[in-house]
Amino acid sequence: MKSSSVIQPNLFNETPIAPVYHFDLAKEASHTWNGKNLDERSAGKFYTPKEIALPLIKQIIDVYNFKKGDTVSIIDPFCGDGRLLLWTVEQLKDVEINLEVHLWDYDEFAVESARKQLSDFSKLCKCNLRIIPKVADSFEVFFNNHESCYDIVITNPPWEVVKPDPEELVGFVNDDSRQCYVDSLKNFSDRLQLDFPLSKPSKMYGGWGVNLARTGTELALRLVKKGGVTGIVSPSSLLADQNSETLRKWIFDNHHISHLNVFPAELRLFKKVDQPSVTFVASPAVDKREMVIEHYSHGSSSAVNVSDISELMKVTDNKFPISAAIGEDQLDLLSKFSSFEKLEDLSQIGVWIGRELDETGYKQWTKNTGNYKFIKGRNVQRFVFEDSLIYVDEEIKQKLPASKDNYKIVWRDVSRPTQKRRMIPTLIPPGYIAGNSLGVLTLNSSISDTESLSLLAIMSSLVFEFQVRANLATSHVSSGVVRKMRIPNLDSSSKKMLARLVKERLDGVLENESRIEITVAKQYQFTKKEFETLLTTFPKITDEEREELLDDKKWRNDK
Repeated sequence: MKSSSVIQPNLFNETPIAPVYHFDLAKEASHTWNGKNLDERSAGKFYTPKEIALPLIKQIIDVYNFKKGDTVSIIDPFCGDGRLLLWTVEQLKDVEINLEVHLWDYDEFAVESARKQLSDFSKLCKCNLRIIPKVADSFEVFFNNHESCYDIVITNPPWEVVKPDPEELVGFVNDDSRQCYVDSLKNFSDRLQLDFPLSKPSKMYGGWGVNLARTGTELALRLVKKGGVTGIVSPSSLLADQNSETLRKWIFDNHHISHLNVFPAELRLFKKVDQPSVTFVASPAVDKREMVIEHYSHGSSSAVNVSDISELMKVTDNKFPISAAIGEDQLDLLSKFSSFEKLEDLSQIGVWIGRELDETGYKQWTKNTGNYKFIKGRNVQRFVFEDSLIYVDEEIKQKLPASKDNYKIVWRDVSRPTQKRRMIPTLIPPGYIAGNSLGVLTLNSSISDTESLSLLAIMSSLVFEFQVRANLATSHVSSGVVRKMRIPNLDSSSKKMLARLVKERLDGVLENESRIEITVAKQYQFTKKEFETLLTTFPKITDEEREELLDDKKWRNDK
């Protein structure tokens, strides 16, 4: 950028914006709420670490078509301390362009800090940089003729659901402040639903549920010009959860996503939040070109290319499979499942999928004796469970699930994408009740042992998990995802064989696992070569296990 002076306009908007009172009230409460900062929570302040930002910035610069001498407008509508814009300007300092940088945020101190940092850098590097700050509610100032106005948008929208938390409300010193806070949140939520309909969740509870990360993403993508580029930092749930489906479909239908970077929760890159995240680069377009997907881990990353995103979205019910290493070969495998029925279709024979009992405060309603044992996620391993020593107190918990007297297949709800296996199921006999750290598939008493054992074989298999991974974006294996998974229609002979193998495995015969895997794969009509391709998406399968799973003799003989 050429040498020039820095223009620093005042920090006011061209049109007055109504205040968002709950942000101001949160600052009042944040100092009195058990040491927790409600101000940060209500505004969704999770500042972006450099490890996430730099790959995104370099990809934006690679995609955007810079022309010598042009004036390029760049904006962060949720700028915080301005770090994303500062790092972007640093990367552009040697490009011969004029740069116009727009800073938006509701936090006046953050905007001033961002402006000062950019100003200091500009003076130091003698850059041709114009800085235009605004202290504003970005969700409202957007409608002052800012749609499709900027060349580059880079942002990390707030990460927060607009909903009052009873524990947070304790921090207010009086009832009036508390009620004002809730009323302001409700008004804010109602306005966002009307103004950003693509981001409205498909399900809301009690009228609440607007997610600022979704809404901020919609806003950011609507700010950019045709021919411009947007870079987004987001929780990974944007790409796979049910509530984001409408927004996600609009993004992929109307934009070319050139780069997608995936950061697992285990990296712990964000202060005060342990959550998987993604960044992506999007350009307004209807033509779909190649996407580069890069998965990051400790000290390394790996990239795959996908050429047909629309086909990928079809076979995953408009969910983007970020939890698996999806390339062209793996995409072909996903398309194989479309001819099979969904697990939820078994409801016609008495199968129910969901959760049994919320385990919040379970120590208050469990005891050492009783009729029904209480079991949690930590009690369960694949094909095994550790017996529980506590029982549900029926005098306190008088309404128990009807499934308490049924056999059930349970699996751990919390299961991180980096684990060797994410589906960790086993079979539980009658007399147990599962907490919500377990997903539950309840088997009607009329279902035979053969049916239940063969179903456990399918749900514990790598082929089933391959589908699950392609549909998850968080550390939870939700029952909503599991019920949508496809299962083969087993013939009588296959059911009996799988039931026998699983019964022996439940009794401790470990060598049956490879036979179960191969038999299930064949029922999904996988060839050995296709199964070998599927195994590439499970990086923690050992060479010894891989060799056993691809053993020629076992593939020739499934008896």
